[in-house]
Amino acid sequence: MEETLELDIVDKLRITNNINELKEENIPYLEYMVRIPINSLTEIREEEEIINKLLVDYVIASSAKFMLNSSIFSVGKLLDDINKKYNIDNIFTLENKALIVNILNKLYSQSELEEFCLKFESVNVCLWALGLVKKIDSKNKCNIEEIDKIILKYKNYDSLVKATKMRSKEEILTKFDLITRYYWAFRKVNDEELASKLSEDIVDIQCETFEFITSFSYDSLSNKNIKIDYDKNDVKFSFEIPSYLSFDTVSNKKGILALSSNDNTSKIVITDLGAIKISDFNDKVNKYIKLLIKNGFTFIEKYDMQSSFLKEKIVRIIVKKSNYALNIYFVYISNHLIRFDSLIESYIDSSNYYENINSKNTNLDFNILFSLREVE
Repeated sequence: MEETLELDIVDKLRITNNINELKEENIPYLEYMVRIPINSLTEIREEEEIINKLLVDYVIASSAKFMLNSSIFSVGKLLDDINKKYNIDNIFTLENKALIVNILNKLYSQSELEEFCLKFESVNVCLWALGLVKKIDSKNKCNIEEIDKIILKYKNYDSLVKATKMRSKEEILTKFDLITRYYWAFRKVNDEELASKLSEDIVDIQCETFEFITSFSYDSLSNKNIKIDYDKNDVKFSFEIPSYLSFDTVSNKKGILALSSNDNTSKIVITDLGAIKISDFNDKVNKYIKLLIKNGFTFIEKYDMQSSFLKEKIVRIIVKKSNYALNIYFVYISNHLIRFDSLIESYIDSSNYYENINSKNTNLDFNILFSLREVE
């Protein structure tokens, strides 16, 4: 049986605060994001693990920076100084050591070296999490001179460990959640729209670093259902979706939520058709069926369904137009008529009940519909 993940009170407060911040910054956002770090799926790493990462990334970034300036002597001095202080030979993997050797042997292009320099942003995030820098910026590059001073001021590894004042899990998750939303924004809008507010390269590496610090991978969401609480205006309900679905923007003004799978083979649009009396439910559904037929759909079948979580029935209809067919579900919830539209796979014979009832998308629809609950 699939585990259902539910946001706790602190998760919900964090999300609300970050959405408000995005609104103030006029940065695009999704009110209901699934692939976000939450309390139950994250665990902050030990200080030593974070320190080891920042030291490795610092040496790689600094070596690349010096080689961009054709200063191979500075790389050698850096390696010697850092090793004396922190004994990095015991921290570096064989892969890390090979990378440094390749940098010294000039096996990387200028653009590759510049990419390695971005690891300073990872170092800065680690220092922030350890309480050694005050803030991190997702638009402007970090202050490398400040990072140098911090790394080089301590006598040895133990002194660095003692100087750390680890930030709270909630503070770290708040920043990680916000940067995850920045990451999403860059993939949904034109880069130029965000360039004056954020740097995509910096956001990407910050997101990657927070994944390490919180021991979080989006793969940990696989095979799990996510509980979503919808609460807007006078419409309130909750439902569960599998984690491979994600929310999308809704173009229809009446549409309230849109869900799609990562491969875009599953798509569900949820629309609020307005407040109604339960006594008007059947008449309203029949009216929409007639409207669909008027708009060129062929009506295939209508089915009455029952859910143990809802007082009222669910009506399912199947309609067809050109080479595609739709499952459309009408649900009475929060004193509103809610409509779910879902595409039936193209290879399914939409007129054959036994075939489309077992289709992948139809089974997905049912799993979501039968998890719907009224919210008091």
